[in-house]
Order: sequence, then structure tokens, then C-alpha cells
Amino acid sequence: MVSSPLGLTPSNSVDVPGISVATALPSADDNRAGSIYNAKFAACAPIYSTPISESEYLVMFSRRWLNASISPTQTGYYTAYTINNTPGWMIVNGPSGVRSVVDASLDIPMQTAHDSAVLNAACASPPFNLYLLNTVTYGTTVSAVLQHILYNPAIKTITILSEETIPDAHLAGPPVALVYNLPGINNLILTPDVTAKIFTGQVTTWNHSSIAAINPGITLPSTAIKPIYRSDSNSTTAIFQSYLDANSTYWTKASGTGFAGGVGTGVNSALGVVTEVEDTEGAITYAEKPLAAQSSSPSARFGAITIRFDRGLYLQGQYLYIFGASAAGKVCMARKMWGRIGISSTDWEYSTGVGWDTDTTEVQQETTTTGMLTSVGPISAFSFEQNRIRIATVTATGNNRYAQVYSRANTLDWRPTGTPTLLGSVSDGSYQNGTLQFHPQLRAVESLVETPESSAAIPYCYTKKIFGSGTSALKVFWGAWQISRLY
Repeated sequence: MVSSPLGLTPSNSVDVPGISVATALPSADDNRAGSIYNAKFAACAPIYSTPISESEYLVMFSRRWLNASISPTQTGYYTAYTINNTPGWMIVNGPSGVRSVVDASLDIPMQTAHDSAVLNAACASPPFNLYLLNTVTYGTTVSAVLQHILYNPAIKTITILSEETIPDAHLAGPPVALVYNLPGINNLILTPDVTAKIFTGQVTTWNHSSIAAINPGITLPSTAIKPIYRSDSNSTTAIFQSYLDANSTYWTKASGTGFAGGVGTGVNSALGVVTEVEDTEGAITYAEKPLAAQSSSPSARFGAITIRFDRGLYLQGQYLYIFGASAAGKVCMARKMWGRIGISSTDWEYSTGVGWDTDTTEVQQETTTTGMLTSVGPISAFSFEQNRIRIATVTATGNNRYAQVYSRANTLDWRPTGTPTLLGSVSDGSYQNGTLQFHPQLRAVESLVETPESSAAIPYCYTKKIFGSGTSALKVFWGAWQISRLY
């Protein structure tokens, strides 16, 4: 690194405001690298930055190191420190490196009762409206809390305009119904795993332990299960098998238009499979929902896979779009008009794959051009040119965690873009529970835009814990993500 005159964009900056240099690892070769840090505030993991004046930016971070013992031999490294994971922020002047706190505190305030909070994502409508997405723990309850904050640049204070807990949703079952015939039992629950076992012959009686475990309080008969399937080639079978393929490790069959389960009785019509079940005690089939609704036999409910909407968010038009995920990382989406935040919890809409619905049980997992969208960590997102979206998810390979970027135009499937970026490992603690964090409000240095292939470049960063000889540091890696002119 080289030194640069104060008051100008540093020559080694990714972004025009110089935030990338001010929040980088301190360096003996550049008097402004890591300039927001000192022994008291030793390091942080930036999440998002937004302008609050011509030269100042509000930088939010998910964690910080405090009260550090500085290494006498390695600049920017510490022999000891205190970790604080409370959501925090700071006002930063990138070119000068001058920093200040908001309302005399590094902590982002929260009105919702909580024992702890984790800041996962943020977005803004500059210059003063800010939205923060947190995972909040209070006692044994874990929930997603969305904050709408107004910043007053004249007196450098904030007002929490609204704050609300985003309702959890439940991943919908397959886009077909499971019709069954068990006299006296009208509220049967089935899961993707149990369904896969039934239609591959691994579970053969209705009182099997795997069915009983998800239907407590119901006395199940020892009646033999009689699977009924479509013997013709059809889209209903394709939808059913694709659902099992995506949601159960017990389905190792094909996912095409011909039934591949290998057990049961085939019937060559949509209405015929339903009629066969109505006439056969112990039978079960998959069918189009309108046909199932007209049947005299009940349809099974699916075991609830909870989706908590605390992974990521972006602002587009009049809506805030929120990413959520199940414990296993199945990614879903919700949205709400930003002007309604904190007013009513019934205004949330959930993506069903074909539109939006207020029913919390109709949410569907997001799809990609290569499969289903998943993330084992936070999601960073931004909207570009109204209908073009970029997100960064977290994938796992063994103990390593990687950021994978996806792009989407209009309502098409998410498309993986670029190569995965190593974020660190959970085995040595180098992974810091973040992702590749986009900072769309920071304008990239023009020379970093790879024209003519790219129409723009968006600054991003990710934070890793790195190690020295008896020392460690949080290193913030900065770069410019290219936005293709074509997609």
C-alpha cells in the first residue's frame, strides 16, 4: 500500500468514498488503512454502508473487537481482545478516516424486548431511511425483527420509526394433494420423508412408527398402505416426484413424467387415481388439488417446515423484499410495503412460486436454474435497474463456508453467477458468520468497471479472522462485483 493525501479518495480504494480503506486491516504502509480503529475499537465486520452527508457514511457492522492488546510486531493484529456481537454502527469519513458515533454509542438501539440480537442485513433509501434485519432471541423464543430507522444528519441522532416481528411461515407441501382413505382419520400429517418412503415401499402399514411420530394422539390402524399412482406420462407425476427429489433424501428415484417409485397400482387418468382411493381402504395417491378438493376422501396435511425471515432484504419500488430460510437452509421470500412496516402484521405476502399470497402456509422455496435456492448463512441483496437483483448466499463444503452470488431479472429463476468465494472455516473460527456483503450505496472507482462487458461495478466486502504468531485479526476483504450488461 501507499500513502495518499488526506481529503482525497485513497489511491487503493475500491469505492469513491474511501470506506473500503478506512475499514480495511490497519497497515504500517498507509496511514489511512483501518483508520477507524484503535485499541478501544479494534476491528469490525461491516454489513452495509449508506450516505448521510456529502462526505460521511453510516457503516453498520455485525460484530466488533474491543479493548484489544496490540501486537508489538504485526500491525493490525492483537494478542487479546473482547468480542462483542451486538449490532453496531459508526459514522465514517472515508477520505479523512475521521469517525464518530451515533447518539454517543456504538450500539444500534432496539425497542423489542430481547436478550440478544444479531444483525444479518440492511438496506436504505438514502439519505435518511434505513431498514435493518435482525435475529432476536428472548428467552427461548427466536424471531426476525425488522427495524425502520430515520437518521437526522443535522444533530446526528436516530429515531426508530417502527419495529416489528416478521411472522414465521411454513413451507408449503407439494403443489399436488395427497388423497388417502383411512375411515375416521381426517387430519393425517405426512412429511416429504414419510411420503417418499410410502411411494417407494419403505413404509407399508399405516401404524408405522415414522407415521405415528408425526401424528401424536391419533390411533393409526395396522392397515396395509396401498399406493396408487398415475400409470401414464403426465405433469402431475413430474411435479410430485420433483418435490420429493428436492425435499427428501429418501427419494432416490427419477423426477420425470413417468412414475418411478416402483410400488403400488397404476391408474391411467387423473380422476381415476382419486376414484381408486375412494374405493380402496388404506389407499393413497397424489392428485391435482382441484380434484382432491372434490373428493369424498380427505387430503393429508404436511408437517410444518418453519421459515424465519431473517436472512436478507432489499428495497424495490414500494416493497421491502425479505429472504427467510428453514433450519436446513431452504430459502423463501416475503414482501411488505415499506410504508406499512410496524402498522400491521397481516400485510405480509409470501412468494408461492407463481405469485404472492398472504397465507403463511403457501410459501414455496425459491428455485434456481440448477435446483433449489439454499443458504446456511445470511443473504446480502440489492436491486439494480429496477428489475435486476443480485444476492449472495452461503454454502457449505465440509467445514468451509463459501459465498455464492445469484442474479435474477424480472421473475426468472435465480442464476448462479461467478465462482464461489471462500469466507473461512467453522473449524478454526475464520468464518465470521457473514456472507459477501454488497454495498450498493458506495460507488465503485470508475477504473474498476470492466467495460465493455459490465455496465457497473458494486463494492462488496467479506470478513475473515486471520492468524499470526500468537496473534489474530479481523481482515476485511474488499472488491468490486461486475454487473453484466446482458443479465
